[in-house]
Amino acid sequence: MTAATWSLTHEAAIHVRSWDDSACAIAFDERSGDTFTLGALALELMAMLHEHGAQSEPALAAALAAELGTELPADMAGAIGTELEQLRTRGLVARLDS
Repeated sequence: MTAATWSLTHEAAIHVRSWDDSACAIAFDERSGDTFTLGALALELMAMLHEHGAQSEPALAAALAAELGTELPADMAGAIGTELEQLRTRGLVARLDS
């Protein structure tokens, strides 16, 4: 089975505010009026998708491991998938099924 590819959504009207000393951010969605927090993993995944375009979960995991200079824990692949699904439900990323 082919891994899904993920991309940032272009229609999102999201404003993100983070602080230098924090590993999280506050996000505001103009479309819904919702405010929510984004953790470090969500921020990193969004940055990777912004910088490199659409990517699969395995590619995102490999890029994250390379950035950290270490192997990811076995449960990290699941955490990445869970985080992408949460970002999808918030309208921040889209799953591009082939």
